Amino acid sequence: MQQRQGATMARISWVVKRLENWALWASRGGAGSGGYAKQSVLADWVSDLWERGSYNSVAIPAFEEEAAETDLAITSFKETRPHLVRALLALYIQELGVQEAARRDGCAASTMHARLDQADMAIAMWLNDRADERLRLRDALKAKGIGGSFTT
Repeated sequence: MQQRQGATMARISWVVKRLENWALWASRGGAGSGGYAKQSVLADWVSDLWERGSYNSVAIPAFEEEAAETDLAITSFKETRPHLVRALLALYIQELGVQEAARRDGCAASTMHARLDQADMAIAMWLNDRADERLRLRDALKAKGIGGSFTT
């Protein structure tokens, strides 16, 4: 985890990596052949998404399935916690930086940091819940004799 001086919480490093991948995927329009949406559902919030082919001026390949799943997680709290979504869009899509994002949202930089911490937690919880649901479904199918492994 990354720790900021004076911060009460820490960013979740694996979520931060997912968000960086999500930003790249969204900046490219979420395009790909992975069977997922060709455009981030949040793309209409940002005007310059389609012009960039990189994140922080560096071209990095996007992992589509992971990015699409991250997009679903973010979208899941778009209505209930829009301030977290705005923080993520400002930092990862618009690449504003904490100070500018805070200024534009009318809050202190420390509040923006707190929102990023909260967004990390919300995404991590959503992904964990989704993984738990997949396991429950797999176990239920196994109990009914459906599914299984190709190796057994």
